[in-house]
Amino acid sequence: MDTRILLLHLEHPLQAYSGSASPVEIVLAGLGYEASDYWPGLAIEWLEQGAPVNADVLQALARVSENKRISQRIRHRSLAVLRRHKA
Repeated sequence: MDTRILLLHLEHPLQAYSGSASPVEIVLAGLGYEASDYWPGLAIEWLEQGAPVNADVLQALARVSENKRISQRIRHRSLAVLRRHKA
């Protein structure tokens, strides 16, 4: 599926999502968008709302948490989600 279409789902709460793509695919699309903080931030919100987490999501969160081009606020939120799921 087109990444742009996946990203648009992040603009709505996880509970409102009823599409055919998996929430994991949508979260990964958001976490993988490094041109701004907007999409990674929304992807982290979905994770905070209870979106499923797998090994790929954990790896993407680790990349976001280490990426200096992303704001410190988003990096810290990604690290908090990462720690919660690695514990």
